[in-house]
Amino acid sequence: TVGLAPLESLRIAVKNVIAQRTARLDVAAPSEVQPLADEINRLLDAQEKALSRARSRATDLAHGLKTPLQVLSADIRTLRKKGESDLADEIEKSASAIRRHVERELARARLAPGVSGDAACLVREVASGVVAVVKRTPRGRQLSFVIDAAEDFIAPVDEGDLSEILGNLVENATRFASSVVRVSASASAGEVIIKVVDDGPGIPEAALHAALVRGVQLDSKGGGNGLGLAIVSDIVEAYGGRLEMANANSGLAVTIHLPRHG
Repeated sequence: TVGLAPLESLRIAVKNVIAQRTARLDVAAPSEVQPLADEINRLLDAQEKALSRARSRATDLAHGLKTPLQVLSADIRTLRKKGESDLADEIEKSASAIRRHVERELARARLAPGVSGDAACLVREVASGVVAVVKRTPRGRQLSFVIDAAEDFIAPVDEGDLSEILGNLVENATRFASSVVRVSASASAGEVIIKVVDDGPGIPEAALHAALVRGVQLDSKGGGNGLGLAIVSDIVEAYGGRLEMANANSGLAVTIHLPRHG
């Protein structure tokens, strides 16, 4: 049994890599096994470099398309002023499709090659930052925002990812709320639960599943691109969590369940 201890350590190290708790094998292996561990680490390093290049290319692509898309937006406005609404609508439809694909790929690139098991941030701090931005919008100035989370409450998620999650959810809630948007955080049964609730009309029960389909817009008010909830769902799943949507007594409740570490 003692002689198998190094192999057991190697097995645990591989398990941690698969679970994305570590990026490399960090284990003292016997001489017969060390070459295997070294080779695995070389493969992991090569994968990380390839993914890093992919993220950089995705970012470069987004920046490269930003100016052409802005030019297209200006051309669309010019066409509308000239009364060529049909052509403007066609161009706008194509530009929106390009923008959706770019944003989707950027979101996917941000998550590669996985998330750290040590990620953590203060929910109230992140939520306050998101709300501060939304309150500066015309619609946000008309609403009240309530954040129900202790100052020291920690969620097992990267600060940037939680900001992306809450940014999308609070923005969606703001479009539909009648008077108030609530953000809450609590812990239960080994989970961290984050909830965003508005007091708007809610969503027809038959459309709840469709709300998570990429590119599907359920709001007739415009201003969205149908990617927000799908991106949120992808980020949550990357952390081993899940997203739930349900109509509350008044409005829509979106609940994020994240597993607690340790």
